[in-house]
Amino acid sequence: MFEASEGVRTAEDFYRAAMLFQHGTEASDWRKARELALRAVELHPEYREAKWLAAAALDRELVRTGKRQRYGTQYRDVGGGWSSNRWIPQRRTSSERSGGCHRCEKLRRRQRR
Repeated sequence: MFEASEGVRTAEDFYRAAMLFQHGTEASDWRKARELALRAVELHPEYREAKWLAAAALDRELVRTGKRQRYGTQYRDVGGGWSSNRWIPQRRTSSERSGGCHRCEKLRRRQRR
């Protein structure tokens, strides 16, 4: 975890650091992104962007390591259109479904149409 002496103190600081790791190339980068985003949520529980980033970091790690994503945040170009890998909604808890990723729910509804 980053030390306060390194200038990472606020929820926004942790969110921004998480965003940098989210764009890394290794599974350890995406795990660090999730850890930092969750720390931002601990500091500011209503921080929706940080909640989304925590979900996206987990999905990115899962997809890039050949597994199915949980929240449906990762899309790929498939023949000129965008498609998400399948996700596993039954593994999410009720609190994850209701609080973690409002944008994910919107994307799922849009994709079902």
